[in-house]
Amino acid sequence: MPSRQETEALLHRLVGVRAVRIDWADSTIERVHVISDGRRPPRGLVRDIVGTLARQCGLTVGSDQVHVVELRPEWLKPPAGRIRLMAVGWREEEGHTRMVCRLAYGDQEEEGQAEDPDGLRAASLAALAAVERIVGTRAGLYLADHRVVDTSAGPLVVVVIGSAAGERLSGSAFGDHEMFAAGVRAVLDAVNRQVDRWLRPAGEGDPGGE
Repeated sequence: MPSRQETEALLHRLVGVRAVRIDWADSTIERVHVISDGRRPPRGLVRDIVGTLARQCGLTVGSDQVHVVELRPEWLKPPAGRIRLMAVGWREEEGHTRMVCRLAYGDQEEEGQAEDPDGLRAASLAALAAVERIVGTRAGLYLADHRVVDTSAGPLVVVVIGSAAGERLSGSAFGDHEMFAAGVRAVLDAVNRQVDRWLRPAGEGDPGGE
């Protein structure tokens, strides 16, 4: 059975899911909280979630345990943009991999570097270092977990990013051609939904709260 982080990542990839959080009771699910982007009718989205959990995770969840909140257009702010991957480079050194990652946000480009015995972990750490140069260190981002999941579509890189505020953000990317680049893209998949909020001036909260 997939881990808790992998289960959330699977649901997050469904069309119409903007954010997802699962409440667990030991190894069973008590509640699934979903924020929908409005592209799917809530009932259809609930059916997909229940079916995905049963088929791919072996978990039985009733439709009444899935709570969907649909974002309305007036709640959405136009995003300032997304952080984009420009280049990834690396070299093998004695006992570890040194990774260099260059990201762009608008006209701003930043570079992150990291070393780790695990090259894929080094790629994700380098991506986080570059992200923090863009959004600032007050977000307090760190790599909480990363792993590769074998799927019928190929290897899927899954990461969990933590923040100083206690958030847990999940992201994933298929590593069809280059696993190190997939490690970077998985980090961007996790953080890009929050970039606009992190770049607001300190003290300026989300409209209406969460």
